[in-house]
Amino acid sequence: MSLTWTEEDSEDQNENFNGLLKPSATQQKKTQSYPNSSCTTNSTIEVEEGDRERAHSLAVPATDGLSQVLNGELRRLIKGRRKSMHADAKSWVHSFETLLADAHGVEVFRLFLRCEYSEENMIFWCACEELKRTRSFRIGPRVKRIFKMFIEDGAPQEVNLNYDTKREIREAMRSPTRAMFDVAQKKVREMISADAYPRFLRSDVYRAVLEITT
Repeated sequence: MSLTWTEEDSEDQNENFNGLLKPSATQQKKTQSYPNSSCTTNSTIEVEEGDRERAHSLAVPATDGLSQVLNGELRRLIKGRRKSMHADAKSWVHSFETLLADAHGVEVFRLFLRCEYSEENMIFWCACEELKRTRSFRIGPRVKRIFKMFIEDGAPQEVNLNYDTKREIREAMRSPTRAMFDVAQKKVREMISADAYPRFLRSDVYRAVLEITT
């Protein structure tokens, strides 16, 4: 399976991470396909206040079932994919790696994390994956944006990393590479796998996907 990464015509445009949440139609100017990629990004890397308000509108207690907004989001994701997505969704229970390898699975899982106000972990993981595919002359600027968005103290989407990991990243900032966030990415992935992933499999979100695609 391949997903598209949208990129602005100008290489010098500022980037932000809003596209890791959801690409807008106006941003889809030209596309590149990456086989076996489960992350969708575009050239804008910015988390707006609207995204936070949207997260609040999606959040519902597990006992209350799905909100109307959340149900609509799921149906938007599933539209036109029902037959193929049902089999995929059933496979997500096998392992967290299986879910990460499925683009649709990552989209649904992000929606679940958004309900829990912890989507930054998945956005960071995807940003690290995209960094590994970044052209050499763009590595430095992209690394700086990832650092400012997720790593530095008080970052807008700060992920939970220990002092030593952050210190190592700060030191590596002097010579940015595609792999400089690998340790942090692995820690975040392990945290999601041990904590959020089991809750996802028991959630109304996952049950709804199985029901809608049946």
